[in-house]
Order: sequence, then structure tokens, then C-alpha cells
Amino acid sequence: MKPISHSRNSLYSLLAWLLPLGLTFFATPFIVRRLGNAEYGLYALVSGFVAYSFTFGVGRAVAKYVAEYDSTDEKEKISQVIASTFYLCAAIGTIGVIVICLAAHWLVVNALQVAPERQADVIFAFYLSTICIWFLMVGQVYSSVLQAIHRFDIYSLITFASNALLVAGNILIVWLGYGFVALIAWNAVLIAATTIFYYIYSKKLLPDITFRFNFDRATFWMCAGYGLNVTAYQIFGNILLQFERAWITRVLGEDNLTHYVVPMNIAIYIHAFIWSVTLNILPLTSNLFALGEKEKLKEIYRRATKIVFAIIVFFCVGQAISAESLLTNWFDAEFAKLSATVFVWQLITFGLIAATIISWLFIEGFGAPIYNVVNVFCWMSLGITGMIVLTESYGIEGAAVGRLLGLITVPAIILLIEKKIFGEIFWRFWLKILLISGSAAALAGTAEYFALRNLSVSWINLFTAGVIFAIVYGMTLMFAGYFNREEKDWLANFVKNKINRA
Repeated sequence: MKPISHSRNSLYSLLAWLLPLGLTFFATPFIVRRLGNAEYGLYALVSGFVAYSFTFGVGRAVAKYVAEYDSTDEKEKISQVIASTFYLCAAIGTIGVIVICLAAHWLVVNALQVAPERQADVIFAFYLSTICIWFLMVGQVYSSVLQAIHRFDIYSLITFASNALLVAGNILIVWLGYGFVALIAWNAVLIAATTIFYYIYSKKLLPDITFRFNFDRATFWMCAGYGLNVTAYQIFGNILLQFERAWITRVLGEDNLTHYVVPMNIAIYIHAFIWSVTLNILPLTSNLFALGEKEKLKEIYRRATKIVFAIIVFFCVGQAISAESLLTNWFDAEFAKLSATVFVWQLITFGLIAATIISWLFIEGFGAPIYNVVNVFCWMSLGITGMIVLTESYGIEGAAVGRLLGLITVPAIILLIEKKIFGEIFWRFWLKILLISGSAAALAGTAEYFALRNLSVSWINLFTAGVIFAIVYGMTLMFAGYFNREEKDWLANFVKNKINRA
């Protein structure tokens, strides 16, 4: 099958992320004000549970092996992989439904210690969340099929429609006066519908997809081994996130959870942005590893890492300097006072996580996700320890710093993955991009800081300061030789082609 261009795939994935982000950005203050801090905190608690509990990425085995077998023209194995992974995901999703239904009362009453008058609503919301969880587990199989065959146009269209309808529905629900339980119900409806559309288009593009029971056992255990490694690191990440929200709720209350989660959601979008534009790397590297194209893999790794790192530094430094102004414009001065410092720490945290994405996807394309398992286990254990030690004394700022402390392993794991895949560590490469991007960020950040100091708080002035930062940062990168001539030409052609197609 003929894949569309990888640059276009990145653009499709970016748009599927970017357009709903704009809706979410404008919708969040409205939803928070209509629900109130306490009820929005409960919504964040349950929706976070939906997003990160039992929704393990077992389906990534499909993106890995379907892409690999497609490149080597082993069509029968593709069908075996899809069938094996479907039953594995369905089984894990069913187990998740049972566990949550049995544990919901204990979670709400004993673990989270929700106020007695809200316990019945939260328990019911957890029951509703099981619908989301089961369909998310199954849906990832078919969304991964679309990614594996490089149909990011269809994948992105479905994802965008789902996210846009979610935000629009959330606005309507709270405008009509309904609470967070109705928001969870709307999540369940949309996730189920999205799964159905993923399946319909996957079946259309790969007619051999069947619900066969006679799949090959060796293929099943191969997919299970790969998928369960992904599941293991997602479990560790989920434990960290659920502990974080439950711990803040228990120690500091729902109001403080809202002041922690809202800026965290912005910081997470940095990670989501990088993930969206690099999503095609897993099937691409799986193709190239299967064909033994080591030099091409090395070129892609360096180019992708350099671009991603420049984007991360741009977003993190720019938003950190303007954190108080951004939150004041978005909400109000009181909200900014309580959340701005937390926002800065979370920008650093999720910027570091985003910096691991290229090496993360390469090691999964290589077929060794155990490296990511060890990495996230370190994040979880160190992060939870840091939050326990710091939250009671330093509030939500302490919780944010505690989570950040868990990421001290990031540089080591990136270098270990380089050594594993390429047989060498790119020391000079890293020295160059760290030195130049750091210098560019320092110069641009200084310019933005003084611009904000001399401008009143408004959206237009915030935008003006951001433009100043972008110009200084971009010009410094270019003049300092961050990108070589080939990379500059590639970037220029990429932008030009996208503008011409717009």
C-alpha cells in the first residue's frame, strides 16, 4: 500500500491536536466558573482516571508489527497481529471494568475521602468511566491500524471530530446547568462512537481484519510481550498521576486540585504537541528497522531530535516567563497568584518528558520497550516520594516540585537508548543543541521579560511579548547555526508546501 508523505502525516496529526486545543483553551474558564472549583476538581479527578487507568497502550503492538510486516510484504501476519491484539485489549478492558466497579465505593469513601454529600455522584461517575475505559482499550487497536499504514489523514480527522465534539458538548452541558457526572456520560458516548469509526475505516482499508479465534499463538505472545511492556510503563505512569490527584485532594482539598490541574493541563499540551507531530515515527522506524536502514534511522533521529528540542525550549521558556500574565488574562489575578509558580514547575516537568519522545519512539520501533518501562518506574517511585515529602509543607508548589524530581533519569535513559540502537552516544550533537538553544532561550526570554514589565496585562500585549520572544529566539537559532543548510532547506520547503496546500 502506498503511504502518504511523512511531513504531511505530521501536519495531519498536528491539526488534530491544535484545533481542539484552541476550543479547549477558550472553554476551560467557562466550564470552571459554571461548575465551581470543587466540582471541576471532581471532574478532573474522574476524567483523569478515565484517561490514565486501564487504558493501556497494548494496541501499540499493532502500529509496530503491522508497519513492519507491511514493509516486508507479510500480509498474513498482519491479520494475525490485529486479531491477537484485539482479544488482548478486550480482555484487559473487561478486567478494568470489573476492578473499577468493585473498587469504586472504596476509592471514593476511603482512598479519596470525598465529602459525604458528593460520594454517590462520584461513585456513579466511576461506573460511567468503565464504558470509556473499555472502548478506549478496544479503539486503540483500530486507531493503531490507521497509523501503521500511514493513514494519518483519516486518523486525524476522526480524532479532531471527536475532540471538537467533546469540547462543544461540555460547554453545552454546563451551560444547561448539568454537573460533572453529565460530562463523564458525554465522554462515554463520544469514545464509543470514535471507536466504531476507527473500526469502520480500518476494515475498509484492510478488509482482512476479522474477529478470528484461530490466530497464531506465537504471534499472540509476541504482541502480548510487546504490548504488556507498554502496559507496564503506563501502569507506572497511571499510578503516579492517580496518586498525585488523590494525594492533593486528600491533603489540600478539591479547590487546590483545580489550581494544580488547570495549569498542568496547559503544560501537558507541550507533550501532546510533540507527540502529535512525531506520531508517525513509530511505524516509520519499524519499517526501517525491518529493512536494516541504520544510516537513514540515524539521520531521522538527529533531525527529529533537533527540531523537537527547539520547539520544547521555545514553548517552555516562553510560557514560563509569561505564566502570570497568561493565567491572569485566562482567568483572573487571584487564580494567577495561586497557580503561576505551579505552572512554571509543570512546564519544566512536561518539557523534560517531551524531550524523551524521539528516543522513546525509536526504542519501541527497535522492539525494546523495556527501556521505557524502567524509565517510567523511576519517574513514578521518585516522583511519589518527592510529593509525599513536599506537599504538606509547601502545598501544590511542593507537589509540582516533587513530581519534577522524578525526572532526574531523563538524560541517562536518552543516552542509553542511543547507545543501544546506534552503538554510540552523540555527545557533540547534544552539546551543540543544548548550548545554542539555551543561549537563544536566554536572549529571547530576557527580551520577553522586559517587554511584559513595560506593558499592561492584556491579551494583545501578551501576544506582542510572545512575538518578540519568537523573533529573537528564531533569529538566534538561525545565526548560531543550530540548523545546517540541508535542514534549513527542508524546513523552508515543508512550510512552503503547507502554505501552498492551505
